[in-house]
Amino acid sequence: MKKINIKLFSLLLSIIAFSGCNDKLDEEIRTVISPEFFATPEGIEYGLNSAYAILRELYGAEDGMPGLTIAGTDEFRHNNDAGVVEAVIKYNSSFTPSHASVNRIWRWCYMGINTCSGVIDYGTEADISAGEKKRILAEARFMRAFYYFKLIQFFGDVTLNKEFQNTPQRSAERHSQKDVYAFIIEDLNKAILDLPLSPKVGNDGGALNSRTGAITGATARHMLAKVYLTRGYKSFAEPSDFENAYKTAKELVDDASSLQIGLMPTFAEVFTPGNENNMEVLMNVQYSTDQTFSGGHPLNHFFVTRYDDAMKARDFVNGRSYRWYRANPWTFNEAFADKVNDTRYWGTFQSVWIVQQSNQTRSTYTYKIPVNGEEVEFITSFPNVGDRGVYLPGRPMTKEEIQAEIDNGGGMVIPSTYYTEGSNNVIFPTMTKFLDPTRSTWTSDVGANSRRPIIIYRLAETYLIAAEAAIMDNQPNLAVPMVNAVRERAATDGKEEEMNVTQDMMTLDFILDERTRELCAENMRWLDLVRTGKLIERVRKYSMDDAKNNITEKHVLRPIPQEQIDLVTVGDPYPQNPGWTN
Repeated sequence: MKKINIKLFSLLLSIIAFSGCNDKLDEEIRTVISPEFFATPEGIEYGLNSAYAILRELYGAEDGMPGLTIAGTDEFRHNNDAGVVEAVIKYNSSFTPSHASVNRIWRWCYMGINTCSGVIDYGTEADISAGEKKRILAEARFMRAFYYFKLIQFFGDVTLNKEFQNTPQRSAERHSQKDVYAFIIEDLNKAILDLPLSPKVGNDGGALNSRTGAITGATARHMLAKVYLTRGYKSFAEPSDFENAYKTAKELVDDASSLQIGLMPTFAEVFTPGNENNMEVLMNVQYSTDQTFSGGHPLNHFFVTRYDDAMKARDFVNGRSYRWYRANPWTFNEAFADKVNDTRYWGTFQSVWIVQQSNQTRSTYTYKIPVNGEEVEFITSFPNVGDRGVYLPGRPMTKEEIQAEIDNGGGMVIPSTYYTEGSNNVIFPTMTKFLDPTRSTWTSDVGANSRRPIIIYRLAETYLIAAEAAIMDNQPNLAVPMVNAVRERAATDGKEEEMNVTQDMMTLDFILDERTRELCAENMRWLDLVRTGKLIERVRKYSMDDAKNNITEKHVLRPIPQEQIDLVTVGDPYPQNPGWTN
């Protein structure tokens, strides 16, 4: 995907109308540019690039996908200093239709949809090669389907605009999810026909010079499987949805070698900084170190513990300690219970903080922690750069074991009982998938923000989609090899057999647990729980903040944004979701 200048991107967005536009935007549409711009070589390219750039508005902002999908689930909870999405995470009374998070998703998805429709409706006239035109139109169809899928996952019934909207609409209706799903599937199937098969294999099967970050047929096949899977749970599901989800995902897995994609050799390699375009990644959000083209994102801050309380100062390697999102004890202690055979706990959470600079050293340090109900004082030190400053071993320990560990390796040693509820909200394992040691500074948001791509889809999830679909289609035997492939990749060397599972273990709850182990914090957990009908049950059972008491049936859908409700002034009022008050 080519870079798109922020100023040009803003200009393009200023011309895009969707249901509920304002009068000012109406004037800009008529006076700044005509939709025929999409029929020019420049317009079709910039239109597509702007559709990609909108992904940054969804995934690179706290009140976008991170705030709406990661915490407020069984995996993660609100921690103190949780920013603008605390109300969303806790499902409290301040989470209303006026909340910025729902408006962000709604507005930017419709911006993306209408941009894609402009490319599709007018781009056929662009004077470019036939092959290039087919590819661009196919990518636009995928992106339009992607944004509609996000809307129906969050909001249920939504307005279905199948064509480019060139004038603001003062009336609007919500169309059924059934109709929107059908449109999504139609767009994806059309896209698959004309997209390159994978980043390295062209549509004709020949070699392809990879366009970093661009959508391919493999991406669309993965998403199509996920769409079938999600629709399969609905009252309007087609009888073959789970079968089609399994078949579509399994065929992509089987074709992986010929497409030159596949699982990375180890789990940790998937998230190595600088490796976000690896062979396992099917879709990601691209960023640039050139701030003319990209402002970065703050996901590298959200999960970072207050290691600097012990080590006195922050550093590049260990990150900027926002401590907004903290994993629930269930995540640490149950989902990731196996820390011997399975490497994914250690590949997801930080356990050791090494002293990086001289202002972090301590010749002596006294701290107290509760151990078996007793407040115990320990004295430690980390006097040199390179010493261990903090160690979280991920298991309960006696005070004698803690002291022995201090004597052996130094540093502040904190067993897992210290970061269970009621004991501490400052020192806890940092979720490391978004850490960025390459940023330029930690003292300003601009320099401290990450430029690492954000992974959206990867092949490991394709395996788990196939497994879930097989279970829901009453064929758990077909799920076993899909799950075992993912688990064997995650195994400690020599422990592959111990990681294997059997058919009797193939339940929906097991798959949800496995998705946590593999996909923890990857901007999808809330959607997983809603899809499977497990959101309320699991939040009440595993969340350790106010969410468990506040969540109700209305929270399985996000509220329609108040801005959308207010801007429909002609005809019937725009309907709100059940239980939400305008």
